[in-house]
Amino acid sequence: MAPEEARRQAILEFGGQEQLKEELRDVYRIRLIETTLANLKSGFRFIRKSPSFSIAVILTLALGIGANSAVFSAIDAILLAGHCRSPTATKLTELHQYKPKVKDPQTRVAPVRLEDWNR
Repeated sequence: MAPEEARRQAILEFGGQEQLKEELRDVYRIRLIETTLANLKSGFRFIRKSPSFSIAVILTLALGIGANSAVFSAIDAILLAGHCRSPTATKLTELHQYKPKVKDPQTRVAPVRLEDWNR
């Protein structure tokens, strides 16, 4: 056979590249589902065998997740809030002072300097 004809016959007999990919995907999907089900079954079996240890683990996880959520909520409300709670939020400005002798001449104003300027 000519090489082109041999290739065509092989594709017809064994399937094309895309068909093989789909078959492999189906195999791995089924294996993933079977593995997940086996893990769930063994987990429930372990819970039935030692309920006190399982309850301790579940309560520890619940407490840790709850504490983490509470701390993140507090930090989000205090530090990460995107809006300013000032009634004059549109009139807020940031002051800088220019120091030509410093490597980065644009710096923020120190609170003491700001009090001097206000006086």
